[in-house]
Amino acid sequence: ISAKGLTSLTVEEGRIKHKMMQQAEMTVILADHSKFGRELFYKFADLSEVDLIITDRSPSPEMLELLDQHEVELWIADQSFSKELSL
Repeated sequence: ISAKGLTSLTVEEGRIKHKMMQQAEMTVILADHSKFGRELFYKFADLSEVDLIITDRSPSPEMLELLDQHEVELWIADQSFSKELSL
């Protein structure tokens, strides 16, 4: 997830993900904080095609600004909730 958009390691994977996004009413990305700022080989979507990103930590201020510019909603998962589920 970067200023470039969403990327994948392979063309095939990227094409499948993009096709799923085209078929969906809403695009939700679930990604841990390490995915922000990373660019892989194949770009399959612009940030403007994403409705919501759910992650474990807030990204950098620069990334927050990019998400805001592209009107991407951001949810930070509450880690205490996930611990309760594992009990």
